[in-house]
Amino acid sequence: MKRVYAFIDESGAFGWNLENPSVSRFFILTAVIVEETELEVLTNEAKKIKEKFFQTGEMKSSKIGTNYERRKKILDEISKLNCKFFPLICDKEMLLKENYPGLQFKQPFYKFLNNIIDTELVKAFPVITIVSDSTGSNDFIQSFTEYMKKKVIIPELFSESDIQLRDSKSSCLIQIADIISGTLQ
Repeated sequence: MKRVYAFIDESGAFGWNLENPSVSRFFILTAVIVEETELEVLTNEAKKIKEKFFQTGEMKSSKIGTNYERRKKILDEISKLNCKFFPLICDKEMLLKENYPGLQFKQPFYKFLNNIIDTELVKAFPVITIVSDSTGSNDFIQSFTEYMKKKVIIPELFSESDIQLRDSKSSCLIQIADIISGTLQ
C-alpha cells in the first residue's frame, strides 16, 4: 500500500457563547491529503503559492480576511495542486454543553474533534502519517500526542499509521489546510 500524508489545521475559536462575535459557531478541521510519491512536488508548489501571495510570511486565512478577490486567486492556485481535501465541520450549536458537558473545556474539545478526523483518515488510509499543527502549551501538545496515539493509532496487521505535530510555520501544507479551513469558516 502507498503511504499518504494528511496535513491538518483548524479554523474557529473555542467557546460556547455563540452570541459573542469573537466565538465562532463552527469549528473546522481540514486535512490536505497527498501521496508520499507526490509530497516533494506538492510541497514545492505550495511554497510557490506562498511566495506569490504571502512573500516570506506564513500563509494564513486570517491574513486574507475579507479580501475575497485575493482569496479567490489563492484558491484558484490551490485548486491546481495534486492533493485531496477532507474537512470536518463541527456546528457547535449541535454540541450544546448541556448535552456534552465534557466538551465545555478546551482540551477535551480539541481532542474530541481531532479524534474524529484522525480516526476517519486512518480508516480510509491504513498507511498514513498525520501531521497536525502544534498549537497550545508544551504540556497540552505532549498530552494530545499521547492521547491520539492511544485512541487512533491502534496496531493492526495491515495498518502503518503515525501522528506527528509540527509548527505550521515550517509546513506550507499545514498552511494550505489553514487557508481551506478559514475559507470554509
